Amino acid sequence: MIAVIYNIWSNIWWLVIPVILFFIFLKFWLFYIRISYIMNMKWITLRIRVPKDNPRTPLAMEQIFSAAYSTFSHGLRLSQIYWEGMVEDWTSFEIAAAGGSVAFYIRTQKNHRHLFESAVYSQYSDAEIDLVDDYTNILPSVVPNNTYNLFGAEMILANKDAFPIRVWSYWNQPLEKEERADTMAVLLEALSKLKEGEMVWFQILIRPTDAEWTKEAKKVIAKEAKRTKPEKKANYIKKSGEFLNNLFLSPFQQPVWEEEKEEKKEVIRLTPGESDVVKAMEIKVGKLAFETGMRWMYIARKDVFSGSIITSFLGFFRQFNTHNMNGIKPDKPTLTIGRQPFKQRGIWAKKRRLFERYRYRVFPKNKFSMLNIEELATIYHYPSSIVEAPGLQRVEAKKGTPPSTLPVE
Repeated sequence: MIAVIYNIWSNIWWLVIPVILFFIFLKFWLFYIRISYIMNMKWITLRIRVPKDNPRTPLAMEQIFSAAYSTFSHGLRLSQIYWEGMVEDWTSFEIAAAGGSVAFYIRTQKNHRHLFESAVYSQYSDAEIDLVDDYTNILPSVVPNNTYNLFGAEMILANKDAFPIRVWSYWNQPLEKEERADTMAVLLEALSKLKEGEMVWFQILIRPTDAEWTKEAKKVIAKEAKRTKPEKKANYIKKSGEFLNNLFLSPFQQPVWEEEKEEKKEVIRLTPGESDVVKAMEIKVGKLAFETGMRWMYIARKDVFSGSIITSFLGFFRQFNTHNMNGIKPDKPTLTIGRQPFKQRGIWAKKRRLFERYRYRVFPKNKFSMLNIEELATIYHYPSSIVEAPGLQRVEAKKGTPPSTLPVE
């Protein structure tokens, strides 16, 4: 046997080894050119401030996320992928708080600046947009260190992508304007109470994609709607016995086969709760969606490090959770906690990795979630006048036009 294998290998090795080496080379080549392409991306940071009496609902933010979808290439060419190392552009929507001051940012490519400025002004005409330095540069390049410690995680969906989280319309639609709630309020109030030396950073990275993900989502919807029939389990023992019996008696009589009974069509009726779930899933699939990564960190000097803000931040995400649909939870491998052995070393490595991935806006390679524009606007939008967080950076006065009676030369 060994001799046969050796003879076969001696005749085909010259064909197999080059193929294997080619795929190994291709993998390393793609890694190299993609890293080169990503490192040469020209990033800018835009700070967004809106007036205190902002009347807009998260629906306005949905339109901004819709505009972000226009960065999609609708399919890169082979030469772009395998020669230039191009990847789909992504954008980061961020909140940064330090010492009680809270600001909103958009981190994007330089060539997309006009797109996002136009999108924001179209929905918030009185907003102020400033080109600023990256706020992450206020800290050393290595954290944790002798001065600062951190805690954080990346966040993912708790269920399959087809299931939606609780969205902003749940709080707003049936109520009068003065009774409406703002999902950002609980987070911004907590961030406004940070002490000197404490910081919280939160980013939502979004990357547009095609509708391929909806195919799998529609299968899940069909299952929830009970439109898919369970597969029949064939009774092989009974079928085999029937075949052998007919074979044995075939010289004496005609074979007799058992007729399959025609299934009666059952009328499927969903409960009101099941119907609501299916409806919400269909709404999610019908809107533009992005591959989404969420990442947050609490960073503080060791002498003021506190766990209270961590509880508040996780509580912010819990308001989007439902028992029958979906929710947002920490991705455990990225959560900065550890287990024995080498617990402390493992925690330090997780913290270092999380800080670097945040600072360089690294898009999650495999573990990302599919969120549509309504879900994104629920988690991240510019606060309305309902939110009274004292530390929030806002436009103090609206821009007005000069009176028509003003004399001119």
